Amino acid sequence: MKVVKIIFGILAGVFALMHCVYLPLLIIRGAYKSELLGSFAGLLIGAAISIVLFKSAFKKKPAASP
Repeated sequence: MKVVKIIFGILAGVFALMHCVYLPLLIIRGAYKSELLGSFAGLLIGAAISIVLFKSAFKKKPAASP
């Protein structure tokens, strides 16, 4: 399960990174506000999913109490 979370975390991170590239292109091109906000929402959602998946994949389990 840990490997699956890492793979999907990487995919979500790449998705967010591509929106980081695409958003300035939309701004330079002078796109509509709805396109800008949609790309920004995709950036935020991708980043949030990536962070959650990586945090849950690398969470330390509590030590068993004797």
